[in-house]
Amino acid sequence: MEARTKILGIFVAVLFGFVPALGGATTSDHVTLARGGTVVCGGNIYTKEDVYTRWTISNVNNHSAIKLVGMRIYNASGKAVFDSKTKGAPPSDTAVKFGVVEPHQTVVVHSNRLVEDKLVRGNLPNKQRPMVVEIDWASVSKAPVLTPYIYFSRTGPGAHRHSRDCRTIRLVGEK
Repeated sequence: MEARTKILGIFVAVLFGFVPALGGATTSDHVTLARGGTVVCGGNIYTKEDVYTRWTISNVNNHSAIKLVGMRIYNASGKAVFDSKTKGAPPSDTAVKFGVVEPHQTVVVHSNRLVEDKLVRGNLPNKQRPMVVEIDWASVSKAPVLTPYIYFSRTGPGAHRHSRDCRTIRLVGEK
């Protein structure tokens, strides 16, 4: 029995020892420290067909706050249809508002609310969809922190939903 346990232990050690080499996750995957940056996401708004997007922004730091500095939405032609610098912070669907996000807090910005508050037109023509959304963030302490986890979900007719991770396109003070 002891020999079987030993062989099983060796098998497990060899198997899991090879996982990183085979593309498995390691503790250093997706860990980036920076003092700020810009993240880009997709999105869509078409109220006629109940097509909406929500952007979920999570501060994954244990001890450091981040500040959501700005949000811009561009139509498919590249024209800005919303800029928080001129129209103010986008409304949030969570108790946490767009601005300072403490450790482990999450902000959700929903395109429905942007339309309801008349910040974005509700029925963008096909030629103006899909959209690109840029979200700027910064470390409140100015020290390097973990980059926020941001993804977007598209909801369509019949409660069809899919989510995609957003992409960091700029980092400030990367470590």
